[in-house]
Amino acid sequence: MLTLSLLATNMKKTLKDLLTEVKSLIKEQGEDSVVSYWIYTKKDVMGIEIYDEEGNPTIHYPENLANEVIAKLQNYRTISDHISDCIDMEIGYQTEDNEEIAE
Repeated sequence: MLTLSLLATNMKKTLKDLLTEVKSLIKEQGEDSVVSYWIYTKKDVMGIEIYDEEGNPTIHYPENLANEVIAKLQNYRTISDHISDCIDMEIGYQTEDNEEIAE
């Protein structure tokens, strides 16, 4: 998980910020460290199409709206809380199945 410094502020994050964080993680944990990640950018929002009754795309969201939507995603604690819950569940599954890990 990205460090709290990147997640905890209300500032807009950039790909440059992400690159800095990834470089720091590589230095700390090594470039072959296993990760799980999800990255959403303005293109994920701008690419959403609204269709008319005939199935034709009628609108693409503008870049300024897309930037605001992506910036506000970090305010949803339920996302990181849910990921933490999933990590706890996976640890439980792995330690149940492998007694060596649990000891």
